[in-house]
Amino acid sequence: MSVLVSINCITYNHEDYIADAIEGFLLQKTEFDYEILIGEDCSTDNTRRIVEQYIAKYPDKIRLVISEENIGAGENAKRIFELVRENTLRNAKVMIIGLIRINCRNKWII
Repeated sequence: MSVLVSINCITYNHEDYIADAIEGFLLQKTEFDYEILIGEDCSTDNTRRIVEQYIAKYPDKIRLVISEENIGAGENAKRIFELVRENTLRNAKVMIIGLIRINCRNKWII
């Protein structure tokens, strides 16, 4: 199935929150496919390791975009959006892009 929604999440030093955020994304009950794209901005804590553990469990659902140096929230969000936009233009896969905050609650995709 083609991806219809891209959940875009940016993160930096969110080891205390990222697992809950990803669990919230995965709890979404939809009749369409969605992807989770996480922009990790060179965190100095365990954020990246936690995301990688989820990718090992859900390799077809979650993708990670890594920064080798901290670029800040604005540039991280822009980078993720541009990546999805370029993939959409090339593959016509994503129809809706949602950039969400790390404190997302369950069942926000309807």
